[in-house]
Amino acid sequence: GRRRDGRRFVEAVPRDGHPQLEAAISLAAAAADALCGGEHIIDLFAAGPELYVFRSGRHTAHFDNVLEILACLDPCRQNPFEQLTPAILDQLTSLSSAVLILLDWDDSRRRLARAVIEAGCSLKVILVRDGTTTEPLDDEGLPDVTCWTPEDIRQGVVEML
Repeated sequence: GRRRDGRRFVEAVPRDGHPQLEAAISLAAAAADALCGGEHIIDLFAAGPELYVFRSGRHTAHFDNVLEILACLDPCRQNPFEQLTPAILDQLTSLSSAVLILLDWDDSRRRLARAVIEAGCSLKVILVRDGTTTEPLDDEGLPDVTCWTPEDIRQGVVEML
């Protein structure tokens, strides 16, 4: 494969791939398509440890940018939220709502979700996971978290976010 900067890389991928990541990428593309097709504009998009801020253009340009970003995603070996959260918090005043598509739930993700809500944004949290999360999902003050398995997403069970 090739990285965004054109350099080649070789990565050992388990035989079964990364089903949670692949399902989350598919779901993120579908969510971006739905948002960009309406009156919504994607201003901010985070993927792995990278934060992308879109400030110009309209619906189609943003969707194409999101698809380009999603096409380049690789599994993230370290928790990116310690790096991402401060940058996202700096942008929250310009956002009215946020959708978090996550592969796990832990303290760093909880802190990000709380910060989004405290900034006055509406929040939708979607968890793509087989099995239990690192920490329980029983937090007060957070919206309900919608959980889907990778198989649910592959089979097209998800009809509405």
